[in-house]
Amino acid sequence: MEPGSTRGATYSRISEDQAGDEHGVTNQAGANRDFAAGRGIAVDPRHEYSDNDISATYGAPRPGYEAMMRAAAAGEFSAIVIFHTSRLWRNRRERADGIEILKKAGISVLAVKGPSLDMSTAYGRGMAGLIGEFDTMESEIKSERQQLAAKGRAREGKAPLGTRLMGYTAGDDLEPAYLCDVFTRREVSEAEFIGKIFGRFHSGDSLRGIATWWKESGFPTRHGGDPNSSTVRDILTNPRYCGRIYYNRHEDGTAGEWVPATSPAIIDEVIWEAVNATLADPRRRKQQGTDRKHLGAGLYYCPNGHLVRSHGTPVRYRCAAGCVTRSAAPVDEKIVKLTRARLAWADVASLVTATAGKEATAAAAGIRALRGRLEQTNQDYDNDLIDARRHKEKTAKISAELDQAETRRARLLAGSEVAGILTAPGPVAAFDGAPLGVRQAVIRFFMTVELLPAPRGRKGFDPETIRITPNHPAETSLQAADPRHARSESLPDRDIARMVCATCARIRRLTA
Repeated sequence: MEPGSTRGATYSRISEDQAGDEHGVTNQAGANRDFAAGRGIAVDPRHEYSDNDISATYGAPRPGYEAMMRAAAAGEFSAIVIFHTSRLWRNRRERADGIEILKKAGISVLAVKGPSLDMSTAYGRGMAGLIGEFDTMESEIKSERQQLAAKGRAREGKAPLGTRLMGYTAGDDLEPAYLCDVFTRREVSEAEFIGKIFGRFHSGDSLRGIATWWKESGFPTRHGGDPNSSTVRDILTNPRYCGRIYYNRHEDGTAGEWVPATSPAIIDEVIWEAVNATLADPRRRKQQGTDRKHLGAGLYYCPNGHLVRSHGTPVRYRCAAGCVTRSAAPVDEKIVKLTRARLAWADVASLVTATAGKEATAAAAGIRALRGRLEQTNQDYDNDLIDARRHKEKTAKISAELDQAETRRARLLAGSEVAGILTAPGPVAAFDGAPLGVRQAVIRFFMTVELLPAPRGRKGFDPETIRITPNHPAETSLQAADPRHARSESLPDRDIARMVCATCARIRRLTA
């Protein structure tokens, strides 16, 4: 640094860098250096600050700006060179704080394109505030114009401008690029991969489980990083995948009005609604994780209609009411054996039908009503309108009805992963290699499993203490009795016959 020269700093900022090459901020930095040199201002390289692709309008963190202001407060330089005052401040609060810091430090602001402002004087600070107000107004007018244009695009069913959504091209068509799936060893498009994500979650897989599967599949994310639970949730909650464009969103960020998107949908609307209803369910144990470790947890029922959970080591299944406790291993072995035997029948592919749209929509409406009743019951308890005993009874009753309604909807909306198992060249092998959530969904598609209390004083596993009821109307006694439906020469065992020959009344009740 030359003796007697002014010590200075430079600051450069670009609000949006779509190319990501820092071309604009580099050009600003070069102009700032040339201006400083022409004014006899010596700039140490460590005092050249910049923020790329960061807007200053809403107070987003700017590491370069924050480092510069700390150095300014410490008196490390006496002048800041910028390309234009708008590069320094756009936010009123940030501008007021910055002017105060520069006032105390006696630092001037020199603009390549604009006036120089001496922050040690009232005039300089006043001009900084006045010019800054015009900068803020310009930014806000631009924001209002962009919001109006975005709403206009939304009302027309067009996607918002900006970074393309995974599964679509920048032109709002389905992404045609294909990448290899390491599991299936075949090419898969982004749109097909998005469908797999929805299918796995709808079939019962967890956010964390899907993120792990995604990472292991080798399929890249849009930004090239590793997927996590938040990545999966963002995809599952995006309404564009079911062909909707929302606008006029509420202040709390919840959905407002929507119109059909001009871009093709990847997911059926009823599937998207079912997935998002599950994500919004307050009964999800977010703080403990939703990964299921055992086959029957959240799948089997007790005689009173409560879902069982897994406990302890060795694992046992027990309902919340405590009316049944059973060892998990022999029950799971029996159910898996029964499911594998049923999958070996030649008719399984024919069970895959189109989504039952009207019935599924009605089922979803019923689930929303039950969740509303559950929430109202909790509010009544919080407001001392009902006592603890009444709250417990109502909650248990509504929860049982909700479990049954969700089971029915899951059957109506048999996800793509279930369909993939049933239509696979080897359904049994596909079932054996599927993740836990998908295996549960396949079992749920075929049957309802109730665990009965084990007889007292009897040792060993008694198959008669498992009550199995078919869930599919196509399961008829004729199919069960006809050996032509079997893939192999051996007939299914008596449990399959009992499963498919359950009373019509029971089937009608399950499908009502």
